[in-house]
Formats: sequence, structure tokens, C-alpha cells
Amino acid sequence: TDQGAIIWPDTQALFFVEDILTHNPGADIVFDVKCTSNLPKVIKQHGGHPVMSRTGHSLLKAKMLELNAPFAGEMSGHIFFNDNWFGFDDGVYAGARLMQILAAQEKPLSALFDALPSSVNTPELKLPMPEDKKVAFMRTLITNGDFGDAEKITIDGLRVELGYGWGLVRPSNTSAYLTLRFEADTQAGLEKVKSLFRQQLLKIDPKLQLPF
Repeated sequence: TDQGAIIWPDTQALFFVEDILTHNPGADIVFDVKCTSNLPKVIKQHGGHPVMSRTGHSLLKAKMLELNAPFAGEMSGHIFFNDNWFGFDDGVYAGARLMQILAAQEKPLSALFDALPSSVNTPELKLPMPEDKKVAFMRTLITNGDFGDAEKITIDGLRVELGYGWGLVRPSNTSAYLTLRFEADTQAGLEKVKSLFRQQLLKIDPKLQLPF
């Protein structure tokens, strides 16, 4: 921003979604399992339909085209515009769209993003794990993990929605590790999410060297 703050891709998506749904009311908006929970909230607030997808830019693009959605965004930075563009991820075009939106505003970028919903989250974390163990480990976590009455989303690994925050563990599509990410409304909530997942992961394998 003009204040030097870094705005991560899934937060950038909040900004694009508001603009896109103004011109495409009721549209499907696609995002991957690693994205902030603020994204589906903003989509609903602006009359859209949030669609969570597996991670992977090719998977995200396929889901967007299947639904004829005007937009899809991935936490890693792949952003697809399918309204006034050709439906592929293009960083230069995404930058141009952002400047187009800013040109119609009287406030600086920092003020516009400060007005968006915020949360406390981790970056993408990586837990090394051999390829031949990833599937069995995830199966055990999904089946035996004790997360109380929380909602479990298993379209890509395990994302647990806890009300005050969420946690994700999923196998990488390309390398020998598990991907993890955690988010909550407050720092205290984030520590609570991390503690819960730490307990469940170590219950399966006490020798894990967790990155959090």
C-alpha cells in the first residue's frame, strides 16, 4: 500500500470481489481452501455465491470455467478474471484492474483496505512428510482427529471451521510435505487454533517437527 503494508492475495481478492459483484450480481466466486474466511463472508455480503475449491491453479481455473464464474482467486497469488478478460491468471492484468478500481476512488489504497474485514493468520506453513506417508496420515487425521462439533471440510485435506477461527492441513500437490495454515479473529484465538491442531497432529505422530 501507500503505507508500505503487504496485502496478501486472498485479501486482495476481497477488494476485487466487491467490484466484480457490483457488475455481476449473484455470481459464483471461486477460491481455494487456503483463503481467509473473510472472503466467503464478503462474497455473501455483496450478494454472491462463495465456492470453495481444491488448491491448485489448474483446478481453480477448471472450477471457474465449469461454473462460468467471473472471478477465482488462490491464496498463493493466482488470480483469474473471467468477466472482461480471458479467464487465465495474469498478474499484470490483475494490477491493471486494481488501478482501475483505485482510479474511481478518492481514498488511498491503505484506507480502502483498512475498511475491509481483517483477521490474524499465519502464512502457508510446510511440514515435511514422505510421499508414501501423506495419504495415510491425512486419512488418520480426518477420521480420528478430535475437533469437537466443528465443521470439517474435506475437499482438499482437512479444513476445520471452529467459529472463532479455522485450521487447514492438506497434502501438497507437488512436493513431499503437508501444507498448513491457521486463522482467527484475534491473536488469542489463533494460538488456540494452533494448539488444537498441534495436539491432534502429535497424537498421530509424536515425532513430528511442527513448523508452528
